[in-house]
Amino acid sequence: MTTHVKPHDLLKIKTSDFQENTDLPPWADASLKQAPYVVVRRCIHPQGLIGVGIRGVQRGERFALFLPESAVLNVIKPFYLKEEKNWKNHNKTDNFLPINSLKLITPVLNSIGLDWGPTGSSGFQLATGIISLNTNSDLDILIKVDEPLHQKFATELLTSLEHISPSRIDIQLDTPSGGVALKEYITSDTVMVKTENGPLLLPSSRLWY
Repeated sequence: MTTHVKPHDLLKIKTSDFQENTDLPPWADASLKQAPYVVVRRCIHPQGLIGVGIRGVQRGERFALFLPESAVLNVIKPFYLKEEKNWKNHNKTDNFLPINSLKLITPVLNSIGLDWGPTGSSGFQLATGIISLNTNSDLDILIKVDEPLHQKFATELLTSLEHISPSRIDIQLDTPSGGVALKEYITSDTVMVKTENGPLLLPSSRLWY
């Protein structure tokens, strides 16, 4: 199972498989009862376990733990959530600025020929139907980039998306070396890469080699 899950994937889980042996804070226990979903963390996964995080209602409410693979019922990847037909409780999404932004930028992102999808609070709300967004929420986007991305193209893409979107957009590139902020990639020759072993500084030219 661990070879098939990636950071930012949402997992629908059987909470009974681990809650009895895990000391969860009250907010985390309540969150799982409302929506039994966790997000895959970027870390080393021990054999038979998956590193995940539980989301709470407040921004600071995040709880990290390792989950047995047997607890996973379904894997929801960000790329699945770019399709409106896959959203839960569609009527709960229309009044949120990041979701409106997602609808507006979808044609542009669909045209670049790369896998992409919403993550963060937007992805969680679309996947679960549980309201996670607020008036200050950004729209988090993940773009899978297996081959080198020309910086001029990346700059033009970000400019276009920011021009279209009424909400702030936070775009992360999923490269073979790890996760990289698009804005940093186009403005610096050295970037902070999120890896399973922690953050790492790399020349942008080495992300694909």
